[in-house]
Amino acid sequence: MYFQLPLERMARHRRSDSQLDFAREALASLEETDDSRFEPTERGLAMFASQEDALERPVAVLLQRYGDAVEIRPPRVRCLPGHPLQQPVMALRVTARREHSLALMQELRSRGARIDEECLRGRTFIVRATAPLRDLLGFAGRLEAITGGSGTTRRPEPLRPLTLEKGTVPSSRPPFPGNSFRDGIDGPGRRGGMQ
Repeated sequence: MYFQLPLERMARHRRSDSQLDFAREALASLEETDDSRFEPTERGLAMFASQEDALERPVAVLLQRYGDAVEIRPPRVRCLPGHPLQQPVMALRVTARREHSLALMQELRSRGARIDEECLRGRTFIVRATAPLRDLLGFAGRLEAITGGSGTTRRPEPLRPLTLEKGTVPSSRPPFPGNSFRDGIDGPGRRGGMQ
């Protein structure tokens, strides 16, 4: 299900007896795009996306409509099924002012990113890197904090999936029925280091 959309967030209504009824009602308020899809389930409204920012608008719409009654769970990265289990890997290009280059490189390295290229063009620092998507969750917010909002990142592009190393165990949460991805990666620092 939606193999091109490896991120998932779940929305649940805190006071609803039927999460499926809530999900169906909420679905009517949302518009699907090439980067996002929505699926009513018995656990609530499953929101799938290609990247974190594709979920910002649907989350804002749900919060505006339901307020504190809606619980939006943090994003998770879904793994491709099979043996061995595989996780999505992304290529990204980040641009920042030169004075932020050291902090930016430190942030990328702390997330296990492989630096493919870095260059300085005048006062602009540009870096291309690859990293497992799970390690990039929350990166946009950190980039804004590091650069004071002046840094930009081009939309991360998916690469071939990375095989999970032996001994890396996916989340214990049960997978969705009929889901072509397996539950798995919940964000940076929650699994053994993937390089």
